[in-house]
Amino acid sequence: VAVDCQIDVSYEDIVLNERAYESWSSIK
Repeated sequence: VAVDCQIDVSYEDIVLNERAYESWSSIK
């Protein structure tokens, strides 16, 4: 379970990072 949670968190972090990067790119 711990491993699954870590994978889910990592996946969410990747998605958030992509959205943040897109937002930053649009602002720039």
